[in-house]
Amino acid sequence: MTPSEDFIISPHSACPGLYIATCGSFHGFKFLPVLGKYVAEMLEGRLDPELQKKWAWGRELPSVITHKKLSGLELRDLLD
Repeated sequence: MTPSEDFIISPHSACPGLYIATCGSFHGFKFLPVLGKYVAEMLEGRLDPELQKKWAWGRELPSVITHKKLSGLELRDLLD
């Protein structure tokens, strides 16, 4: 899960030739059938610039501490 819950569909900034395509939230797996189009566009250099910015590897992200959907709990915290 990414802090913004957005996908990451981007070349990796520190490793030439490495491309990342992953879901951004716990239910992101259901989008996999439609993400291929965007992955192909990214690889071909045709991904919409706004989506490039939104899904970039090195984008600015919200703080994990203030993000309402991210829990500060761990599994062990749920046990009695």
